[in-house]
Amino acid sequence: MRQKEFTPLRQRLRRIKVVSPLRLCSGVSPAFTAVELLITLFIAAAFLMSGYQLYNLIIKDGGETRMQARASNVAYDYLQRYKSNVTNPCTVQTPLTDSPITVDNLTDVTVSIAITCPYASTTPAATECTGGTITHDGLYTVHKFTTVGASTLTCTNAFTSNVLVVAGGGGGAACPTAGYMSGGGGAGGLVYNPTFVIPATTSPVTIGGGGAGGLYTGGLSGGAVGVSGGNSVFGTITAYGGGGGGKGLTGATDAGANGIAGGSGGGGGGTASGATPTGGDADYISPRQGYDGGNGTSDSSGFSSGGGGSSAVGEVGHDYGNSLGGAGTDHSSVFGTGIGVSGVLAKGGDGQAAIYADGTANTGNGGTGGKNGVGGGGGAYGYNNGAIGGSGIVIVRYLTPTTIPTSPTISKVLVTIKYGDPQLTISNGVYATTAGTATPITAISAITGTTAVGSVLTAGALTPSGATASYQWQSSTTAGGIYTNISSATASTYTLVAGDAGKYLKVVATGTGDYTGIQTSAATTVVTDGYTKLLLHFDGSDGSIVFTDSSPVPKSVTAVGSAQIDTAQSKFGGSSALFDGTGDYLTIPSSDDFAMGTGDFTVDFWMRASAIRTSDPGWNYLMSTSNLGFMLTMATRGQTGSEGFQLWLGAGTPYGSVPYIFVINTWYHIAVTRNGTNLRFFLNGTQLGPTMTSSDNITVTAEPLEIARRVGWDSTALPGWLDEFRISKGIARWITDFTPPTQAY
Repeated sequence: MRQKEFTPLRQRLRRIKVVSPLRLCSGVSPAFTAVELLITLFIAAAFLMSGYQLYNLIIKDGGETRMQARASNVAYDYLQRYKSNVTNPCTVQTPLTDSPITVDNLTDVTVSIAITCPYASTTPAATECTGGTITHDGLYTVHKFTTVGASTLTCTNAFTSNVLVVAGGGGGAACPTAGYMSGGGGAGGLVYNPTFVIPATTSPVTIGGGGAGGLYTGGLSGGAVGVSGGNSVFGTITAYGGGGGGKGLTGATDAGANGIAGGSGGGGGGTASGATPTGGDADYISPRQGYDGGNGTSDSSGFSSGGGGSSAVGEVGHDYGNSLGGAGTDHSSVFGTGIGVSGVLAKGGDGQAAIYADGTANTGNGGTGGKNGVGGGGGAYGYNNGAIGGSGIVIVRYLTPTTIPTSPTISKVLVTIKYGDPQLTISNGVYATTAGTATPITAISAITGTTAVGSVLTAGALTPSGATASYQWQSSTTAGGIYTNISSATASTYTLVAGDAGKYLKVVATGTGDYTGIQTSAATTVVTDGYTKLLLHFDGSDGSIVFTDSSPVPKSVTAVGSAQIDTAQSKFGGSSALFDGTGDYLTIPSSDDFAMGTGDFTVDFWMRASAIRTSDPGWNYLMSTSNLGFMLTMATRGQTGSEGFQLWLGAGTPYGSVPYIFVINTWYHIAVTRNGTNLRFFLNGTQLGPTMTSSDNITVTAEPLEIARRVGWDSTALPGWLDEFRISKGIARWITDFTPPTQAY
């Protein structure tokens, strides 16, 4: 049997023919070797690897890129939102910190916002001045100088300030005899500048001492005049000391009976006979710092007068109580009630008071007679020394300096988005500024509307036109005082309420939207109440015959004769009404507003007579309506024994009369009030005569109201000036002594 032949495997493989793709492609025999097979497998593997990489690029990496893009878009949206709302000036803040938000196809997403002020470097705050006693009143720094003698105020920066300088009050004269009184000392000169610029240097300060009172040395003529007060100085401002009072005499030859000139003049003394002792002069100082002292008497009574005050003349000598010194000036609205006497400074000294008391320091007051009060006064009935005048004071007040950013409008906004697990971060930032896009508000025009309770005021137009702003209304008791915000008054209009009566208003506009900056309007005129039925400021150009009623319901006012606006004289506002006394007057049509009925009323105004009638009938009519209304007159020397005020409340004889001798070319504040049935006269804030009783029904007819003349009587027209004439119905504005107004109504 034949044995089967064995063929080795190696030989068998050699016989296998494999079709090579390379050969198929090249057109040669399809069979290829093992080497060719290996090459083919390698190429296939390379193709597989490339496909996998392409898969990762298209599917996996493309998804991450899309998530990054989505996060970037969210960051951009937040960036634009916060960029458009950055504050001006820049404020560092972090509105959001890792705050969760929802974003499609993203997990665990949070957002953070950070706003920084990279360029808000600051300038150091200006340094407060040094000198005096320093206190802080709200937004203000206050320096008070009260020690008599020299001092300084040193400033490294200039400040616009409220400055008040008051000199020492004059001393009162001694009373050498039991029958003849001595005059009160004049108030120290008073200078107030609300916009004084303190230089960046050392300014001299001097506080004037009160003048010494005259000493009684015995006998019927052993007395001396009061000594004038010392000057007070701040920088370039000098307030002059008040004049000393004149002494009482038994004869008529001693010039010591005359008051001494000064910031306010000293009061004249009383003499037995001869020339009337004159009050000290204050008119020689320009601008005025005070008023003249009153004149004494030269008859057997020998009554002395009061010293001049900073806002009124001293009262002339008389026999019905003290001869009052001229009124002081109230500065409490700016400097508070802690100065002077409840904020009132520089009052003239009274004459012939019975109580002796030295003056209070730092009031600038001249004294009351015989040291009765706060300054140097004249001796009273009996053998008394005069009183010492009050020393002066200097007060400086300015806004407390603060740190101010030099680049407050540039902000940097940074948005950070975190997402995924593990967390990935996308940040986007930008510099945002309102300096290049926001337009500053440069001005606000005057407030419009009637300044009367119940009326609507409207904020003035902004510059540039079309600017947008938020508003805040403010009020103050004085035009140049401190203004405080009115609660909830934040619209562009404001309706005046009862609490606004007697106040002044401003409105503050703060730019909004595309506008920046803060502008404050000018102050309004004083807000009147519903009681004011006639209000004449007598403002206008010299020679004008246009007279405007500023009451809530204005009335027509017609000038007759040569009645006109005069800028040579005024109490407030730079002008007044001038009448020549020969047919000049103002006429106003009849109105029910002047029918007072049996209710309360007030008539008040400022008067300065240029002449005194010395022949019958001797009347200077200040105002009148028909005989069924009321007529107020100033009775003068033509009616001897009847000098003073007289008031008609209907036909017939005068209803009320109070004595007073007027001095020409002197401003007086005059007021008549009825409260219930109590009728009172006031002169320069002090009641004259007793309280009278009145229940008359005051009506009106078709006849007009006339000012400065009795209806139909040219011979009774007033020669002189009037200012701030007001008629109020339904209110007695004063029922006790008061400080006369220190500014226009």
